Amino acid sequence: MRKKVRIVNFKRFLLSIFSILTMIALITAMFLNDGKAYSSVYEEKFNKVKIKEGDTIWEIALENKPEDYDTRKMVLDIIELNNLEKRNIYPGDIIKVPIKNKGD
Repeated sequence: MRKKVRIVNFKRFLLSIFSILTMIALITAMFLNDGKAYSSVYEEKFNKVKIKEGDTIWEIALENKPEDYDTRKMVLDIIELNNLEKRNIYPGDIIKVPIKNKGD
């Protein structure tokens, strides 16, 4: 035989059901998140430069950096932006050069 369940306090029962449904909704929202919480609003601005014979990353950094910006830092920024592992560039390559403002 099956024992019958009786609701003694209806308000407490409704509160429990509401709490459980809220938790389920929150957990579902976490897993169905479309990634916007992790996306970046910041977009890095850059110019595309076509490499010519004799160009070096150092020269490109010198030509494109602000006056008060360290050339070595600009070279590293170019390398990181383009995911250059060997730091080699060849004529015909197109690389991204970050646009730096004086305050960057």
